[in-house]
Amino acid sequence: FSNPDQRGDYDSENKAALTLRELERWLTLAVGTYHGSVHNGLLQPPAARWAEAVARVGVPAVVTRATSFLVDFLPILRRTLTRTGFVIDHIHYY
Repeated sequence: FSNPDQRGDYDSENKAALTLRELERWLTLAVGTYHGSVHNGLLQPPAARWAEAVARVGVPAVVTRATSFLVDFLPILRRTLTRTGFVIDHIHYY
């Protein structure tokens, strides 16, 4: 549902397919299976590729500034600002 009004009297808790703990377990198993299985593009499991990279260059630095990390990965759209504003996704901003 996109908002509480749409949800109405729907009983999310009783109609859920999985509990949060079950979802966490399922996701852990799915990720573990993926990283342990041979990847078609890599021709080896992703976990093995990771281990090779760590052996070559070491463990990546721990993120200490979460906001900066997030901003680094946000999409960037460069637009020219004119007297009539600018356009993003066919929307004119003035």
